[in-house]
Amino acid sequence: MSIIVLSAVNEMLQSIGESPVTSLNSGLLEAAIALDLLDQQNEKIQAIGYPFNTEKNFRLSRDIDGIIHLPDNTLKVCGPLTDNGYVKQRGHKLYNSKEQSFTFSASVVVNLVLKIPFDELTVTTRNYITLKAARIFQDRTIGANDLHGYQKQDEEEARRLFLDEADTEKYNIFHGPMRYDLQRDLF
Repeated sequence: MSIIVLSAVNEMLQSIGESPVTSLNSGLLEAAIALDLLDQQNEKIQAIGYPFNTEKNFRLSRDIDGIIHLPDNTLKVCGPLTDNGYVKQRGHKLYNSKEQSFTFSASVVVNLVLKIPFDELTVTTRNYITLKAARIFQDRTIGANDLHGYQKQDEEEARRLFLDEADTEKYNIFHGPMRYDLQRDLF
């Protein structure tokens, strides 16, 4: 594990008043729980799919048996073929719902949401994931309401910065955050 992951785990430990560890294999139960929770939150946040972890128009080739295996770090398969129900993710393979089979006659182009390793994310993204995981860790471990409030404020600020950075696409009135405000106002 990297120094970046160790730093995140230590921040989580500090959120409950625990001393930092020098290694992720320290034997401290709280450090192991923090590491698991950090990984869970990393995956949960990335599973939404953002420009930084979405590969558009990704060609997946079939093997000799016609089966299409997904990359190990696949969180979600989406795109035109999945929208009409033709292609579905089942475990680490694609399922052909037209043929009701795992076999395909040709390669398939989809959009993939991939899990990027924590230490390869931007500082802003890592900060948001760490603060969210730390708040949940603190809630589950100590559950002090006064600490929860402070951590929730920090988490919300980090989330705002993360979303600002993650939304790198060009926006207009019909695409992006304004669109959701318009839809809300119409109903």
